Amino acid sequence: MNSVTEMIAALRKMYRVMLAPAAAGVFAIELLRELGPLSGWRLPGGASIELHFFIFTAATALATPMLYRSLFASSHRGKMSIALATLYRYENNSMVIAMMTPWMSLVASIFAFSAFYTIGIFFLGIYACYFYYPSQRKIEADIRIFRVKV
Repeated sequence: MNSVTEMIAALRKMYRVMLAPAAAGVFAIELLRELGPLSGWRLPGGASIELHFFIFTAATALATPMLYRSLFASSHRGKMSIALATLYRYENNSMVIAMMTPWMSLVASIFAFSAFYTIGIFFLGIYACYFYYPSQRKIEADIRIFRVKV
């Protein structure tokens, strides 16, 4: 990465590449379910599997990105500055972790989870999509926080 604008453009492209297929899949499955030809597949031991998927979704949307950020900050604590490429790698990795959440929404749609877990997974997916969008303001704040050499 040579500049902040290139970094933001690359992160936004990756964001769209990771989000678009999952969002299109959820939209298509929910549309088919509403129109009638698809009712979803039920898995044996459904309640247990739904709970585990919900926990995994909460981990990918909330816990793991926070842990990754604290580990990144801790590993660069004593440094006066870090390279822009290092920040890009961190932002990309945290976005990849968080963008697994919309794919869990797709799984919840395909397997017709109960309403409680489906809504919870969808809300976590919306949160991850909103919070981890690589906006100019967010990236500039991280550049200041982590003392990036630009």
